[in-house]
Amino acid sequence: MITASFPSVASLFLRKQQDERLTVTHERDPAHRITSASVPGIFIELPEGKPAPVTWGQRAIWDAMADLDGRDQQFNLSWVISLPASTTPLAVHRAVSALVQRHESLRSVYGKAADGTVWYRPLGPVRIPVRWLEASDEEAGEVAEKFASEMKSHSFRHESEPPLRIAVVGTLGNPRLVAFVVSHLVADFEGLRLVERELIRLLEKDSLESMPSAPTLLELTRLQRSERGRREAERSINYWVETLRKAPPMSTDPALGDLRSPRHWKGSLVSRALPGAVGVLTRESRVSSAAVVLAGVSWAVGRYTGTHQPCLMVMFNNRLREPYRSSVSPVALEGLFTVDTSGADLIELARRAAYASLSTYRYAQYSKPELLTRIEDSGADHTPLNRACWFNDLRTNREPLQPAQAEDLEREIERSVFRWVEQTDAHGHEAITVHLAESGDRWEVTLSADTAVLGPRSIQNALRELELAFVEAARNCRPEPHGAPAG
Repeated sequence: MITASFPSVASLFLRKQQDERLTVTHERDPAHRITSASVPGIFIELPEGKPAPVTWGQRAIWDAMADLDGRDQQFNLSWVISLPASTTPLAVHRAVSALVQRHESLRSVYGKAADGTVWYRPLGPVRIPVRWLEASDEEAGEVAEKFASEMKSHSFRHESEPPLRIAVVGTLGNPRLVAFVVSHLVADFEGLRLVERELIRLLEKDSLESMPSAPTLLELTRLQRSERGRREAERSINYWVETLRKAPPMSTDPALGDLRSPRHWKGSLVSRALPGAVGVLTRESRVSSAAVVLAGVSWAVGRYTGTHQPCLMVMFNNRLREPYRSSVSPVALEGLFTVDTSGADLIELARRAAYASLSTYRYAQYSKPELLTRIEDSGADHTPLNRACWFNDLRTNREPLQPAQAEDLEREIERSVFRWVEQTDAHGHEAITVHLAESGDRWEVTLSADTAVLGPRSIQNALRELELAFVEAARNCRPEPHGAPAG
């Protein structure tokens, strides 16, 4: 049962509602003219569940977070959702409550047993706090992003705390946006996209009746441990072992390294030239922009690790079929991607990457502890770098890209901005990690590296060279009429 005890927050903002009461404490931020208030949270009255093993994807994330020795806030994810204009505070409360009831991973706690089993347990009853932020129309988006960033910067206490934080941003008591922050242990970006779709549907139609029911984590775990799931896992593990055996060893020239303290550095390049260049290459290669980007990153990693066939760890969301498609919980696992970069320009390499990625996706369902044991027992790893170079395409907007004209690319590449964003010793087993995300009408590419492998100068050079490779390849393509978007 969902208890919809969410008094209207409009009374905070000069709206008189005599039939509703709310006790709050205010905080004002003069710089942003924000009023912040704690409001009654979501309360879901359900029986407490029993502990059960987590899914393969969750176990992999748990182990990755454990490597960070308690500094796992970098595994938190945020998502800001714009609400329909007619949305009321009560409607938001009901819709969010329904989502939390529907997806048990959002209302569970997690831990590790003495025998090494990672478990989850649905809470019942459960209360999740909600924060209300009042802002002007012009500032609502900025306020939501700012508060989401703040909520994301604090680790969750997974064994005792619901792994979900919520803030509502409103104008004069009218909800405008909802910001969710979750632990990556309970959702991934595809899962958060599903949360957005379901929230909007609930607000517009007040029902999810036509949608498939959301699977419980126990149902997913049973599927993975079924005969069908075990066969899929065995095929995936065999693919990994054989691919790693055949892959040439990867290593960087010692001159590229420059060991620093802190040891791991992250550089960022924000570029308007990149999406325009990739748009051109997508049009010419007739493959997705994801394949074009994967081709360019493979070329760059191969260039710096001395091989024409580099291995990349890439994240695949594994949501092509039910019941995974209706789950918000992380089913993504890393896939092993490799492509021959020799004798190909970026257009041809993008076509190769698109084809090679099919095997990567097909063989990305497995138990990671079992995979690691098989790799070690088989001696398939030639060098540490063969499984220590990562790429993650975090773009949320996959709409067709607008190809840029050559003169625009030449102008925009001069405006790209590099900066250092992090230096840390809190790091996992990755030696080189590339992330791609949007930043307004620009793309942001970040490169994190162990400075013993790639020093600060090499990190900056690699990002500039990657951008230049895309731009030069696009400029060498034949010009097309303005306005033809690429897929």
